[in-house]
Amino acid sequence: MPLPRLESPVWVLLARHLSEESLTVFDLSSLVGVTPRNIRHYLKEAHEKRLIRIVSWTRRSATLSGRPVPVYRFGRGPDTAKPPGSTGAERQRRLRARPLLSLERKWVKQALNVR
Repeated sequence: MPLPRLESPVWVLLARHLSEESLTVFDLSSLVGVTPRNIRHYLKEAHEKRLIRIVSWTRRSATLSGRPVPVYRFGRGPDTAKPPGSTGAERQRRLRARPLLSLERKWVKQALNVR
């Protein structure tokens, strides 16, 4: 019979990191070496049992127009409310503020495709 998630060694590592600093799923994934999808399962269960809380929200993309990503911290307390999504006009305004962004993306894609 498999151990429940919150009794596994992975959870012990996650709890240790979350007690030291506030982290996103992607930060935890790189620290622990487990896929973000699996990390989300651990965090969901821990969040339901009120072992962790959402202390803030961040965006992953360079233009800050991506979806908000929760930042977790070990401990009890109220969660920070999720920020509203960006409108199309706001995303366009941010893109216009960085006119070379589309070229940068194109160059990065080309560089990654070159072998």
